[in-house]
Amino acid sequence: MKKIVLLGLALGIGTLGFAQKANIPSNLKNKSALVEPTTAETFNFNKSPNQTTSTKGVTSLSEAHIGNSRYDLQTNSTTQNRIYAFADGTIGATWTQGFDDPSFADRGTGYNYFDGSNWGDLPTERIEPARNGWPSYANWGANGEITCSHSGGNDGLILSHRENKGTGDWTFTYLQGPDGNLDLLWPRMVTGGENNEIIHVIAITPPTANGGTIHEDLDGALLYSRSNDGGETWAIQNQIIAGTDSESNVGFVGDTYSWAEPKGDNIAFIVGDSWTDFFMMKSADGGDTWEKTIIWTNPYPMWEEGTVTDTFYDIDGSFHIALDNNNKANVVFGVNRALCENGTDRSWFPWVDGIAYWNEDMPTYNDGGINDLDPDVLTEAGNLIGYALDVNGNGEWDILSNDDNPAKYDVSPSSMPQIAVGNDGVTYFIYASIMETFDDGTQNYRHIVGRASADNGTTWSEPVDLTGDVLHMFNECVFPSIAANVDGDFIHMVYQSDAAPGLAVRGDEDDYTDNKLVYLKLDKNELGLTTEIATPAINTFNVSQNYPNPFNGKSTVSVELNENANLSLEVINLVGQKVFAVSKGQVNAGTHNIEIDASNFKSGVYFYNVKVNETTVTKKMIVK
Repeated sequence: MKKIVLLGLALGIGTLGFAQKANIPSNLKNKSALVEPTTAETFNFNKSPNQTTSTKGVTSLSEAHIGNSRYDLQTNSTTQNRIYAFADGTIGATWTQGFDDPSFADRGTGYNYFDGSNWGDLPTERIEPARNGWPSYANWGANGEITCSHSGGNDGLILSHRENKGTGDWTFTYLQGPDGNLDLLWPRMVTGGENNEIIHVIAITPPTANGGTIHEDLDGALLYSRSNDGGETWAIQNQIIAGTDSESNVGFVGDTYSWAEPKGDNIAFIVGDSWTDFFMMKSADGGDTWEKTIIWTNPYPMWEEGTVTDTFYDIDGSFHIALDNNNKANVVFGVNRALCENGTDRSWFPWVDGIAYWNEDMPTYNDGGINDLDPDVLTEAGNLIGYALDVNGNGEWDILSNDDNPAKYDVSPSSMPQIAVGNDGVTYFIYASIMETFDDGTQNYRHIVGRASADNGTTWSEPVDLTGDVLHMFNECVFPSIAANVDGDFIHMVYQSDAAPGLAVRGDEDDYTDNKLVYLKLDKNELGLTTEIATPAINTFNVSQNYPNPFNGKSTVSVELNENANLSLEVINLVGQKVFAVSKGQVNAGTHNIEIDASNFKSGVYFYNVKVNETTVTKKMIVK
């Protein structure tokens, strides 16, 4: 497996050259766009329902295609816990699945299971008896599993569970909201207790923008429920926890909250968006009592329509939390910018970029300053750990852009963060980021990027493009979800992939296409914390950009070797065909020039792979 993984990571390391943070041009950073309301049942009916797009197979790294969906919105902001790696080596994974566009009457939870040797067949039907969406997934009972999703109706939330994971019929129970608000939306669920019999759920009542009503003076009330007996009864149901009530909040919108995986009786979740405070609720007694920590104070707390604001830096609503082995919270969150210059129309800034890190040993951002979350300020403090990468090393962010927004997910260019802390104490961090040099001719693709920290977030390994190999160059890789329990040698995650940047359900409103749900297994060491992985790419060789580029006729690639190695080059066209190859065999240390003869090539974009022993670096070239 290691050699296969090194292909993708060498590309990430070689192509990105341990890429630094890209400089986002000011003309992009200052572009704003109006905020669109979060909707529970959003459909784009102006589609070509029969149009499909085939996607490339994912064979680099250790990956598996585990599901499909034409419904491509997995979350409005923060991604659910959608994968669990069990102690016996089995894995369960879920996603929102639907095939019948544009109405998606068949929408519900897609599910697949790894039995320790193989994943199951690609599912074609949801697990619930009726239309659903937004599943959280967790272990349940001695050997079982459970999901929690919303119905968008008076049934409220549906909990689907079975005693033996991977086999047998699902049993369904329901959790309704309070009188007058039976519907609950966008749930998050985790389980705890000695036998995983304690279920913790947070969800919101439908906001007025979604046809709901005000509940307890909150437009979208965040409600907490707890079952102590696996969901048979609810010891706490639809509770508004002190600190989430109308004394300090106007209301909440969907998917702007996230659980940490419980550690015994220690549980915690985070809540916030651009127009509310960003805070953590933490309990040391399994949810009986709570302590609130405001991580970032919004400069305009309790914002209501009619309030004019200055432009201020904020969170983008996408974040994640993990408890470490000392039960301390580790939080990652996307940053952005906001404005309401007329008191009515709120704006965000689609090109403002960055993901910040915070833990309980660090100070909070509570002075109400409008620049507290400025990415440049966070960078200087060493707290900006996710960002757009300078792939070609020229110091700028060279992406395809015009007056339009990027492929829209209503989050920052680098966002959708996920974090996990292993039993080894190492913190693992992944996110999705718009990637320069990878595009479809109109928009740039998002890829999954990974980093790690062995010193509680003080320093981080260099970013690695986990989906930057040649087989992913035409894939949009988004909505990652990481398994919280990193107990062995591997990190487990799932993400969604297709051939077109952006969404069909909302945002870009692209034509509906087939999306793949992909499981990715990553050796923890591949994130660069060991010299075994990092040294070959940094110290052993360097690959230049071909020169001239663009070109017709011939171009030269220079490879500098610090030791003797086997050296070869191949050129691949846009459909993955090898159109040119040179093998130098075993060569001595020093500089070696390899000439590419493109005299017979058609004009267009090509990729060349330089292989040094077992490590491959891929770069893009253009033939005129």
